[in-house]
Amino acid sequence: GKTYALWVAEGDQVVPAGVFDAQHERDVVRLTRPVPPGSGVAVTVEDDGGADAPTSDPIFTAGI
Repeated sequence: GKTYALWVAEGDQVVPAGVFDAQHERDVVRLTRPVPPGSGVAVTVEDDGGADAPTSDPIFTAGI
């Protein structure tokens, strides 16, 4: 019932960048949008299908 959701943080705006289900210990996931210079990426756990905005604290961040 849960999925991982990807987010791109651009300044004060956080926009969806895809969803994925972890299939292995390590997965490569392609973002559905570019990450502009100075932006960051986050992963949250969401209900199946994702969300329009994060509903929980990130479990992973990069560059934020």
